[in-house]
Amino acid sequence: MERRELPAELGLVDRVPPQDLDAEIGVLGSCLVSPEAAERVSEILAPEDFYRQAHAEIYRAVLRTQRGGYAPDLIGVSSYLREKGLLDTCGGYEYLMDLAASIPTAGHAEHYARSVRKVAAQRELINLGARLVERGFAQDLDDPLDWAAGEATRLADRTTGAEYHRIGDVAQRVVAEMEEARKAYWSGNIAPNRLPSGFPSLDDLTAGFAPGQMITLAARPSVGKSAFAMDIAANVARAGKPVIAFSAEMQAEELVSRVLSGLSGADGRSVMTGSISDDMAESFHEAARVVQGLPFAIYDDSNITLRTIERKARRFKAEHGEIGLIVIDYLQLLGETAEEYDRKRASSNRNEEISRLSRGIKNLAKALKCPILALSQLSREVEKRQGGEPQLSDLRESGSIEQDSSTVIFLWGPLETDAAGWRDVSGKVAKNRGGKLGRFLMRFFGPTTKFHDPLSQSVWSQGEVKPRYQTQQTPPPPEQPPGVLLAPHTPPDASFTERTSRGCHVKDMTIDD
Repeated sequence: MERRELPAELGLVDRVPPQDLDAEIGVLGSCLVSPEAAERVSEILAPEDFYRQAHAEIYRAVLRTQRGGYAPDLIGVSSYLREKGLLDTCGGYEYLMDLAASIPTAGHAEHYARSVRKVAAQRELINLGARLVERGFAQDLDDPLDWAAGEATRLADRTTGAEYHRIGDVAQRVVAEMEEARKAYWSGNIAPNRLPSGFPSLDDLTAGFAPGQMITLAARPSVGKSAFAMDIAANVARAGKPVIAFSAEMQAEELVSRVLSGLSGADGRSVMTGSISDDMAESFHEAARVVQGLPFAIYDDSNITLRTIERKARRFKAEHGEIGLIVIDYLQLLGETAEEYDRKRASSNRNEEISRLSRGIKNLAKALKCPILALSQLSREVEKRQGGEPQLSDLRESGSIEQDSSTVIFLWGPLETDAAGWRDVSGKVAKNRGGKLGRFLMRFFGPTTKFHDPLSQSVWSQGEVKPRYQTQQTPPPPEQPPGVLLAPHTPPDASFTERTSRGCHVKDMTIDD
């Protein structure tokens, strides 16, 4: 029988474990000067991730101070350490001052935190390897491989941030969100944790976009998906939420010109040729002044990659503190790094590449905690269908787009306009995870490349068409008697209700539709 030699001695005794003390200092300094940085970092790091014990205690004081409702600044953290008798062992108040003075800005706190977490994961891997060796010599393990697999899974979960959630804790958060949404709904507003698109016909179906969602907007060329996406982006930015748009198809000047034309009402062709009138030119200038201070950035690059999008978006979030919306125009045009290109040549499967991109966009939305509106092409099959209404199977080159998307929105309709430049564009929410499916109607004005929502002008209310601002919400049901959790409340029949004077229809659909 073949005899297998044991591996050579690991030789770990004299080796210094991986560490990044500069990053630890950067994290602590950022936390001491910025409560917002402390909040962001707390989602990445635990005290045990710090190599230097004094740093771990300082970070633990930051978390305890923050959870107590106080700012984790020099005074709060030093007071906590003093109460616990740890201030001197952590270097004293002078060392805390040095930490706070060690960084020029707290904007890189998350970068420092990821560096600390990375080397902490390396140390955990080394410790796991050492324990595996010890267990390998043990005589009392019934299934050593099962133990090893369990420990490896635990380490993977800790490294990726995965954790279990107690149902009671989650239920409290869900109830709190429900109450906030209920309060907003009966006030005629959208839920505070949702992002309105600015188009009531769409928002009535989606209830707004939620953080962490990938929303796919798909259409055939020239229908207007880029214009619709930019209108949504401008609406979000005008509401005060930071927006960053990535375009692999059009230059920033062209996109901004469309936004200004839509806001001012100036004909895009007259703007381009210079034949614009004095009055319209003044309106165009006024629109430019309006957008001057908007938190809206555009990155145009025909070779843009998903990795570039992530890097730029994280920088944008660091500058603005949050991201309201990310727009990607469009998914099938995203470029590739050299590594991705080699992998594509090896697989020669376009569906696999699109699947990788859609999964990456979904993960980025979850990581940045903001919705991402990703534009997508539809296959030519939709043009062969009578009426041209798209289906989920028409999403071009990958079924993973449908799978990864929380919401899928289709646009379609004739490309011909009337004499004044208007045309109808049909829309459909074909997938809406946890929400309604339905159709809606938009009006597109070609000269200004702007969409108009009839529902924003008038709605069907109490048997007649009224301006939207004059309509009243149906009053909520009466208070339920004590002890009744789910008393019946039947809404009025609205399986297919006319909503506007122009015939904009919103319908609760089944999957078969």
